[in-house]
Amino acid sequence: LAALDAPPSSGDVCQSPDPLPADAGVLSGTTVGFTNNYFGAGAGCSTAAGGPDRVYSLDIPAGLMATVTATPVIPADGGAAIDTSLNLVASPAATCDAAPRVCVASGNNGASGQPDTARRVNSTASTQTVFVIVDSAAAAGGAYSLAATLSVPVAGDVCESAGTPFAANTTLTAQTTQGFVDNYTFAGPGCGTSTAPSSRPRPSRPR
Repeated sequence: LAALDAPPSSGDVCQSPDPLPADAGVLSGTTVGFTNNYFGAGAGCSTAAGGPDRVYSLDIPAGLMATVTATPVIPADGGAAIDTSLNLVASPAATCDAAPRVCVASGNNGASGQPDTARRVNSTASTQTVFVIVDSAAAAGGAYSLAATLSVPVAGDVCESAGTPFAANTTLTAQTTQGFVDNYTFAGPGCGTSTAPSSRPRPSRPR
């Protein structure tokens, strides 16, 4: 009975996350032994989430962009590395339990053994906490490395820092996507899917 009544282990759910310090180097982690708490489709969420997941909390200061990267680790026995996925969920912790799920960012572009990256800009005036859920479709889970960095978002790189506005009946010249990040790649209603290698948001023109 004591074991049944014990609280979830650190990192198992959003209510008891492991800390993910930004700009602190690379952490080693695994989802082996954890529970598959967060799965299924949802707004902004990766659906590659059938295996056990592990939760971290990350603080993003006002005006900065967090870049989170999970890189699968090849097992010591030489077996195949897992195909990780990342989902970022805004606080409070109860948001993680929403049905359907709601994520503020996700990343699942890399294949098995390849890194996945998710980015989130804090456009508010105070520090924002997000929950970083590392997941995969591997039923047994697997090992990975995890890192989070903070930076000032480049104008036009993400919607929260959209670039130069443009007015009706005008043309912007000398524009480029070179040097920008491929932030928007998932299919969706009304969306084009030819979005590599990078995208550059622009504010909508006045109507």
